[in-house]
Amino acid sequence: MDDILKRMLAVEQEADALVAAAETEATRITEAGRQEAAKILDAAQGSLVAESKALLQEGQAENQRRREAGIAKGEQEMDGEIAQLRQKLMAVLPKVTAELLYPDN
Repeated sequence: MDDILKRMLAVEQEADALVAAAETEATRITEAGRQEAAKILDAAQGSLVAESKALLQEGQAENQRRREAGIAKGEQEMDGEIAQLRQKLMAVLPKVTAELLYPDN
């Protein structure tokens, strides 16, 4: 009987050791999972930051293109208006010159 009790005690001790080892392993696996999740989160945040920067730069480049196109269009319109004004001035220049040179005519 004493032998049976000793074996039962040994089995119980072995079971306790297995449970402790399993708990230690579960803790290790949980911590490894947390670390992996943190790495994935960091990578995702890094990707998000990079994507945000790329979109911001793309938007800034598009705004710069639009601004430059608007400036070019405005310059073309002004050049056209200047040419029209020059043409009108050239048309009246002889008359103005004649009036200034010969005011009595």
